Amino acid sequence: MNIFREVIQKVSRGEKLAKDLTREEAAEALRWIFEGQASEFQIGAFFAAMRMKGESAEETAGLVDACRERALQLHPHLENAVDMGDPYDGKVKTLHLTVPVALILAASDIPVILHGAKETPVKKGVETQGVLEALGVELTSERRGGVSPPEKGEATSPLQQILEQEKIIFLPTEKMVPDFARLRPFREAFGLRPFANHIEKIFNLANATTQMVGIYHRPYLEPMSGALRLLGTERIFVIQGVEGFTELFISRKTLVLHGEGKETESLWLDPGELGFRGEEELASRTEAASHAGRILEILKGSEGMGARSILWNAGVKLFWLKKVNSIKEGVARARVILESGKALEKLESLKRAAGSPRLPSLFT
Repeated sequence: MNIFREVIQKVSRGEKLAKDLTREEAAEALRWIFEGQASEFQIGAFFAAMRMKGESAEETAGLVDACRERALQLHPHLENAVDMGDPYDGKVKTLHLTVPVALILAASDIPVILHGAKETPVKKGVETQGVLEALGVELTSERRGGVSPPEKGEATSPLQQILEQEKIIFLPTEKMVPDFARLRPFREAFGLRPFANHIEKIFNLANATTQMVGIYHRPYLEPMSGALRLLGTERIFVIQGVEGFTELFISRKTLVLHGEGKETESLWLDPGELGFRGEEELASRTEAASHAGRILEILKGSEGMGARSILWNAGVKLFWLKKVNSIKEGVARARVILESGKALEKLESLKRAAGSPRLPSLFT
């Protein structure tokens, strides 16, 4: 019997009879898809069955295993790096804060790995790569040359060199994991958020010791945390954040599941405890340029709710990453970095390292 047929039968027997796959079964199923041994009908059935059942921690880890073993990876000579796993399908309502927060962390000598892909289904909102490119950081653009991913067997790559030098990088996942890119047509046709949207956030292609992962729905907190443990991540922060991002709300408390060693704890982060109150700053649904323009204003000293949200998020993460002794101290340090222009300097330095052109006149 076709192995993939057995997998489909196991996961698609309905709410009471469906069974979870083992880690190896999940990995083998995705290998079959990558190797062209599953028909389009079988792939569609697998997408649907996993969506209806929901992925267990072991299944998620197995699916990631199948991708990581085929991936181009970085092994930078850095300690305490953090991988930021935001949804690849982007934002549709609020200002994109991951990039400016990452710049503050990098300016604090914390290595930060960003990653993603453009126009990812289902939302196809404003994603990290689009914001970076609108800011003038052309790490992956074929139009302007850009920085290429490493080749198989390459000891180091331009991407790794930039990460080691600048303490911040963006990795184009579909170029780093070419087989995974082959799932895009099925994702487009499926019309719902499949397992691919969950696993792409946690490939950890630069082998960071800390992973921060954003999720939208609370039921995914435990399975995602469990998968990261199985994959060997030392420090885990699974965040039910703004639009499913790793961004903490400024309008209300944010639920975070933190794992380190054998310990796991639930955290409720309350911005009101440090005097932060208000609503998340709204932004254009589809225009990365509008996000980039507002981010530049903040990096140059503009105030407002977006700037306060950046300070809150950066302050908490500086504390989590053990650069300060309290969240209050983290917010104070983030403020100094922002107001001194060091975050903007980090952006300019990153652009120079990548050989990027100047910022478009729109932003000057």
